Order: sequence, then C-alpha cells, then structure tokens
Amino acid sequence: MVTTEPFEDFLLVRLRDPEVAAQYLKQVLTDGDDAEKERALRNIAQAQGVTPPAKEAA
Repeated sequence: MVTTEPFEDFLLVRLRDPEVAAQYLKQVLTDGDDAEKERALRNIAQAQGVTPPAKEAA
C-alpha cells in the first residue's frame, strides 16, 4: 500500500525555502481573495517557525 504525505505537511516543508515562499505569496497576492491571503501568510509564518503573538489579557 502506498502512503502519501498530507498536503499541509508537504506545503510547510516546501515553504521553508524562501524562494518557494516568495513565489507562493506572489501568486496568492495576485490571484487570491482575502481569506487565501491570510491563510498563505499563516502558512509561510508557520513554515518559517514564526510564532503567533500572544493574545492580550482581558
């Protein structure tokens, strides 16, 4: 049986390469809607090891 890697894992590995991340972002900024742009930025940040900012305490 052939096993496959989940797409998100594959994408995050590829986005570690700055050139791939730049092309991905360029494409999404050109053709994507706001939700796609937000998702692309989140994916790139995650792949590069950037952690989200802490939420403010109420």
